[in-house]
Amino acid sequence: MDQVNNPRSIGEAVSVDAWRSPFSRGEGVADIFVDVAFGVALMGGDDAPVRFRAALRGATVHINMGATGVLSVLSNTVVREYSPAQDHTVVKTVRSTQARSTKEGATLKGGAKAGPLGASLDATATVTQEQGGEAKVTSAEEHSYSETRHSMRVQHRKTPTGYAFDIKSANGAPLSGLPWDPQLRRLSIMDGNMYRKVGEPPEPLIEVLVRREDIEIYDVEYTSNKARFKSLNRNKQVIAIQYLKDVIMKTGLYIGDIDDPFSFIKIADVSPSEVRA
Repeated sequence: MDQVNNPRSIGEAVSVDAWRSPFSRGEGVADIFVDVAFGVALMGGDDAPVRFRAALRGATVHINMGATGVLSVLSNTVVREYSPAQDHTVVKTVRSTQARSTKEGATLKGGAKAGPLGASLDATATVTQEQGGEAKVTSAEEHSYSETRHSMRVQHRKTPTGYAFDIKSANGAPLSGLPWDPQLRRLSIMDGNMYRKVGEPPEPLIEVLVRREDIEIYDVEYTSNKARFKSLNRNKQVIAIQYLKDVIMKTGLYIGDIDDPFSFIKIADVSPSEVRA
């Protein structure tokens, strides 16, 4: 049976989901799976004084067992990985089509003449005869372009209440995509009170933490319906940071001193749902 796990996050900069296997009979052990993805968040607008984009240059996924001591991590099950930061280039091809009509006898792409059906055209165009002596020409073109994707390196560490996975990107570029395969177990946990007669075992909390210095805010602009803010002697960046702080607090997530570049800020969390095979 699936349980509602109530994920919370501040937007498209990060999304997180998690699930676990049922606690095994006799051992009280369950496997934890974490699905986290990074991107660029479009924030502000509407009633906000500014709109901007926000991305992350680094983040920490913390699997928090809580302070009660009921749950514990089986250390030998923790995924221990270190991925060297390397960029890789992906080449994409986009195919586009264009349809147009032309009079008989007009010159088409490649020097061909529009005429009766079957006139010679280049390899990327087709022609069909229409009424009124017009020819409908459909051409297709392919454009290739490349984009550089920045890989992420992951390093684990033990914390007082669980395990953390620190994620960094190559060359300080914003995090983008998945740092690991979510179908692979991150670690296993044990229920220290598996023989309880009443109630359910507690659940760990998967948290996404970032330092203020790892939040990249850019493309900041005033919204048109808040022009009065332009008269204020304040930097747009300062207003964007304050807006981000308000969003985090309204979401109910923990925030430290956002003015401190080394302060940790929680921007997402979720409790794993139980998923039976």
